[in-house]
Amino acid sequence: MSDDFDFGFSAVSEEELTRPIKEELTRPIKKGTDALSELSNLFLSFVGKLQANPDKEYIHWPNRIDKLKSLESKIKQIVAGARNIGE
Repeated sequence: MSDDFDFGFSAVSEEELTRPIKEELTRPIKKGTDALSELSNLFLSFVGKLQANPDKEYIHWPNRIDKLKSLESKIKQIVAGARNIGE
């Protein structure tokens, strides 16, 4: 048989083969962790502000609908970004 025939493959080391796979697999984990951290910080900030004055019986919250819609929008943005992790 002739050695001139090209079968279309070449030899690679294990590291050359697995490096792109490892990078691709760890990227979604990092993005998911970042999104979870961002949501956690947002939630903890919200809860912290609610707990700021425990001696007060009432919370005065003018324009709360606008503020809550803004918070909801931010949460949806983070979640949408997290859903697109594998793309």
